[in-house]
Amino acid sequence: MVVQGLVWTADTAASAGQAPVTFEVHGDPTDDVLGVDTRQPVAPGSADSELSPISIDTPTEGARLYGTFEVSGMAAAFEANVVWELEEGGRVVQHGYTTAAQCCTLSPYRFTISAPPGDYTVVVHDTDESGGEGVGTNQDTKSITVR
Repeated sequence: MVVQGLVWTADTAASAGQAPVTFEVHGDPTDDVLGVDTRQPVAPGSADSELSPISIDTPTEGARLYGTFEVSGMAAAFEANVVWELEEGGRVVQHGYTTAAQCCTLSPYRFTISAPPGDYTVVVHDTDESGGEGVGTNQDTKSITVR
């Protein structure tokens, strides 16, 4: 999992479009990273198996925004249902939902929030469809400031 995290991070940073990643230590190829064979370039695993089922791409952590702003990201959610809250001081001050482009596989979502100046946390999550059986929800958060 850690090696795949490195592969996805390097690939995204290089905008390589899911290209295999080689590993080097002090400029020399390495045969092993945390027990994973890296003699050959390591390709990213599938997004659905390696990435978080809910992520916020924008705004970024610590962003300073003006009154109305867009939230976007990726979600693999039951029935494509994406729930959001805007929290201020741990208290939900706004909430809503949107849908991802597709159900049950990582696909984009977006929505707009309007808020007065303040410090907030944007929370985006899926829903627990287990009927209380303990599956729980997946979520991502971003702390922001609205000016």
